Amino acid sequence: MKKRIIIAILAIFVGTTPLFAAETVMGEFVDGEALVVLEAPVLSASKVALFNEAVTSSAESVAASVGAQALQTYGAIAMRSGKNIVHIRSEHKTTEELIAELETISGVISAWPNYISRASLVPSDPKFNKQWGLRYINAAEAWDITTGEAGIFVAVIDSGIDYMHEDLAGNIGRDLDGNLGFDAVNKDADPIDDHGHGTHVAGIIGAVGNNGIGVTGVNWKVSLLAVKVLDSEIRGNDAGIIAGLNYVLEQKERGLNIRVANMSLTGWREPILDQEKNPYGAACKALSDAGVILVVAAGNEKQNLDSPDEYYDWSNFRWVDLRGKRPYPACFTFENMITVGSMAGDRAPSSFTNFSPNFVHLAAPGTDIPSTWPGNEYKVIEGTSMATPHVTGTAALIAARFPRKSAPEIKARIVANTIRNYFWEGRVVYGGYLDTAAALGEPEPTVPVTAISLFPDTLKFSGKTSLPVTATVRPVYADKKDIIWCSDNPAVAVVSKTDTGATITSVSDGKATIKAHALDGGASASVSVTVTGAGAAVMGGGGGCSVAAPLAWTSLLLFVPFLFLRR
Repeated sequence: MKKRIIIAILAIFVGTTPLFAAETVMGEFVDGEALVVLEAPVLSASKVALFNEAVTSSAESVAASVGAQALQTYGAIAMRSGKNIVHIRSEHKTTEELIAELETISGVISAWPNYISRASLVPSDPKFNKQWGLRYINAAEAWDITTGEAGIFVAVIDSGIDYMHEDLAGNIGRDLDGNLGFDAVNKDADPIDDHGHGTHVAGIIGAVGNNGIGVTGVNWKVSLLAVKVLDSEIRGNDAGIIAGLNYVLEQKERGLNIRVANMSLTGWREPILDQEKNPYGAACKALSDAGVILVVAAGNEKQNLDSPDEYYDWSNFRWVDLRGKRPYPACFTFENMITVGSMAGDRAPSSFTNFSPNFVHLAAPGTDIPSTWPGNEYKVIEGTSMATPHVTGTAALIAARFPRKSAPEIKARIVANTIRNYFWEGRVVYGGYLDTAAALGEPEPTVPVTAISLFPDTLKFSGKTSLPVTATVRPVYADKKDIIWCSDNPAVAVVSKTDTGATITSVSDGKATIKAHALDGGASASVSVTVTGAGAAVMGGGGGCSVAAPLAWTSLLLFVPFLFLRR
């Protein structure tokens, strides 16, 4: 049973028992279930069997302590992240009752509802063979450089793939066990698509090119790995999505050359401020840390993700209140994640797309996109679900051309070579939309930025005020010294560029991380921010992400206002 709830939970404990502050749980989830985060056992990675036994034993013990059953653990994620995520279910207790009891148990890092996610598409009238998006991202020029390689694997985390489709069969990959992928919904190795969404996404990434049939993918050659986490109604939950991520990570760790994963899905919930303690966040981070680029959809609610509001859901004829919520995985901020908004044919934002100068990196074509559909059919639909695989396909092309490049280097090529226009300035982090040809063809910087130093790297605010941060890039003779600044929690603190770094402004009580990324490469640094005395945290705050001008050496002038404000 699924239901929408808003619950206030206040738990105060003493001694060695964890202390949990009052919090509000929002969103749609599977009732009677929870996802629990525990510390993983400390064992050598070579002792995989013993490690998995210890993970299972710990999970069963915690579940039994609250009268529930441990349904699943995620060994690959536990091994990589040090976090043992446990999916539990009770036949007699509600989710809120489970969470309240779990939070009293020593050793439990956190406990969360098993939230529901949906695919990020918008239905449209059928059209055929009008792939305007490939023209806009300059795909033809990119194909003069490479059309892809079968040795590059892309995980399509979605509703499955019609792997028998005439325009996809030649690009369907098999995992290290000889399977076509993984089905977390039916818990088997047959990820056939029983909706169509995943097949459409797969076609944008890698419908076979130059074969005289149907449509052309961004990659003419690639290995598509189907990971089914959404059912026939394109609905899924965190436990199933984490199972899919765990499968991808396990295959990656065993040696399958998975370079990119596409996640055209989203689910709204309370903001996740400590992402590594959240089960969904821990799973995404584990895959990111393993060198897999996760390309995710921004969502279709027409919202500024920094300040969500109400919107009218025409498909269900009702108002939906998103105030105080955020969509995930779109708002995760791990190193190798890219969040994508949708662009229409006039290069402006699609009427439905979400946007944010902090969480959405760039745009890609997402309105009226033709692609493959189950049963050897083709269909035109739209959504950020369709924009996302254009970026995923581009990442796979870059991996094909530059097989030794790391995930941060591939991401940097994509985001640093956007086509900027005024429609997207201030709406996405990098101010523009995807340019596949430039991402593949632009020369490497002769001297890239290899490190960024920030001073100070920790700030404590009292009340609403602003403090400066100085940024220094190394080496000093780097060709491009531009820096992108972003806040991972603009409700608490926002950032704006200065000639010598940035100014951070407190908004409300809480914690935030201000991140600085070199525009030409993978170098980054961050400032930890704590705000007190500014008032209760609210969603919103605006701003928070900007491009810095080329930096010179640290200016002493910046320290004068800094010292003054500190006093």
